[in-house]
Amino acid sequence: MPSKTTLTPQHLAAVRYDIPGFARLLGLEPHPGQERIWAEMVMRDQTEFRAYWLTIAISAGNRAGKTLMLAVYVLHSCVFKMGLRPPDPMDEQELDRF
Repeated sequence: MPSKTTLTPQHLAAVRYDIPGFARLLGLEPHPGQERIWAEMVMRDQTEFRAYWLTIAISAGNRAGKTLMLAVYVLHSCVFKMGLRPPDPMDEQELDRF
């Protein structure tokens, strides 16, 4: 995992569709149950922008990490603007808009 001083745009680009990797960049080590749910949350439909699932139900006990999992997912969605088409990295105007 890179330190805070070596975090680059390439690190972020690598975890756009990898929420467990994003959590590791934050210094968290997710367990396999969290990774499976994140895999379902990051799935997109044929448009590649809308979520594949309308609802995801999680039936896990106390202290299973559900709240932390949701917080990391919300942070990831905000950082990567998951509902929007990503910009062309070679187009300055698109990058500014994004």
